[in-house]
Amino acid sequence: MEFNNSGKLNERKASIVTETSGRSVGSFNEDVNMYEKTDSSVVGTQTVAVRHKSKVRVSMDETHQGHRELGRFFGSRLSHRRSCSLPDILDIDNIGHEPDTDSLNKTGDSSDLDQSFEEHEERTEHVTQKLRNDSLTSVQVCGKAHFAEPSFICLKDNEIYCSVCVHVHNHHCNEQVKFIPEIPPELRQKYCEDAVIQLQVIRCRFLKIQQQNQNLQTQLKTSKKDFVRSVMKFKNSIIASVDHVEKKALCQMDEMYSAEMTNLEKNMHKLDTKISNLESFLKLLDGYEYSEQNSVVLEAQQALSQVRTDERCVRDCHKASVEIGISFEVLPKLTDLMAEIDEYWKVSRKESELCRFPLPCLCDKPYSNKKAVKEKEISVRLAGWSFDREHCCITGCEFMENGKMLICDNANKKVKLFSKKFKCLSAQALHALPWDIAVINNEQAVVTIPDKKQLQFLGIVNRKICLKHEKILDQNCWGVSSDAESIYVTCWSREASEIIIMNHWGSSQRRLAIGTFHTPWFVDRFADRLYVSDWGTYNVHCLTDHTAHSSSYRNSYLVGPLGVTHDPEGNVYVCGRDSNTVHQISQDGELRQIILREKDGVKQPLNICHRPADDKLVVTSWMCDKITIYKLI
Repeated sequence: MEFNNSGKLNERKASIVTETSGRSVGSFNEDVNMYEKTDSSVVGTQTVAVRHKSKVRVSMDETHQGHRELGRFFGSRLSHRRSCSLPDILDIDNIGHEPDTDSLNKTGDSSDLDQSFEEHEERTEHVTQKLRNDSLTSVQVCGKAHFAEPSFICLKDNEIYCSVCVHVHNHHCNEQVKFIPEIPPELRQKYCEDAVIQLQVIRCRFLKIQQQNQNLQTQLKTSKKDFVRSVMKFKNSIIASVDHVEKKALCQMDEMYSAEMTNLEKNMHKLDTKISNLESFLKLLDGYEYSEQNSVVLEAQQALSQVRTDERCVRDCHKASVEIGISFEVLPKLTDLMAEIDEYWKVSRKESELCRFPLPCLCDKPYSNKKAVKEKEISVRLAGWSFDREHCCITGCEFMENGKMLICDNANKKVKLFSKKFKCLSAQALHALPWDIAVINNEQAVVTIPDKKQLQFLGIVNRKICLKHEKILDQNCWGVSSDAESIYVTCWSREASEIIIMNHWGSSQRRLAIGTFHTPWFVDRFADRLYVSDWGTYNVHCLTDHTAHSSSYRNSYLVGPLGVTHDPEGNVYVCGRDSNTVHQISQDGELRQIILREKDGVKQPLNICHRPADDKLVVTSWMCDKITIYKLI
């Protein structure tokens, strides 16, 4: 192959390739593109050209076993080629040496080939062994001695060749041979550094996921132990109740047995006395049977009357004495309780969704660096049979553990339940104006009603809201929040302000005096702290469980603080109704950022709630039928 004056490759086509065996002769036509290229970078000024040799008819004698093995080997190595002939095979092994083309052109007898094969037998075995070793890898590298670094790769065969061997090995797929460029050292170093940084980030992410999985395993084992303990505790309580019932029943049985036994003993004693009297009279009659004295007759008459009296007494005792049996009877109330015992316990499952992306994502970003992006606005005004007569005023909102949301519509005196996709599922009318709501669990919630000075407990069953018991307070109750153990209610009147702490059933536990507060309308509980928004003083106060003010927050861009909520990292979000802002502050009362302003679509924000599962932030507005959904990214 040679280059023309313009530097392009000359192309020639081999027309016929013929193969002859000892049994049959077969021929086929195929266009084979052959390229010639002169490489002067290796031999200096001398030019080495690989020239195409004319195809000849070759016959292989079946008696030459060594020739067949060599042909079989090269046939397996070049089985992907559409045409294969012996001169091509010889070109592979004789690169760098001038082949004896005259002897091949003079005769086609196999005796001349024997001499050619014997001369290169040792080198062929060495090349064969090396090619076999190279075939074990996924990418084959050219092993010729005249080139140390290959510069071409065949995309079809996944093999790497030098610039000379590529024309012999890959003449059938030259269009799929790509040149391997030399990468500069500085560029290679930059690529390596970028790759190392990215791999380190991925490694950190995988280590974090591994640690989370280990923590989940530990939590699962701990929850299993807690579950077993709770079941055993329930079992012990049942056993204790049964033991108590058993002891009480045995005591009652003993009392009844003792009383009846005492009565029977008294009756037996009376009968014994009567019998002894009768026996004495009988003995007296036997002694005076033949006596003529009047006194004896009188005594006999008296004895007879006494016998009749005793007979009547015996008959009365016989009628009064009945068979007494003591039995244990289970009352229907206890059987009904045992029949409905499954209503007094349940097995719950708590799921925590982890990020499935191995690369760094929004889950690794702290909330202090996140921004709120507006997604959509949802109308909460109902139509149809349960339509809202007035414009909605959502004063309270809270997400449940399962992702659903409860809101208080103060203007229409309703509590509404929304799904995860913010579609209204049900609504419950109240007898007065609700203000704030707190979710206890997926089945319970509590609402404050300031006008009636009471707490209304709600139940959520099968996507429906039902009214439960009420709790009457001595002051107007406004904000409410809850945690795993207690409920916190802010009470405010002209006389005093305080926070009432009660259990989930409404029983008061203790009170926190907050006399310095003016109008504590909303409260939020996180960890061991209470965050109270004071409308009158424009402050957001932080209280601990010991009534000590740890910190307070005030800012000129926070006017009229109302709704308060928090994120999983403890950052507090406060709505400024008159300043049209939402502030993000730390646990210590320091400003993180003003996360929402009027340009972000906030107008008179009233309350706010956060859903950690997908970082959705819901903001309600004063006297507005719509709530705004934001995404923290």
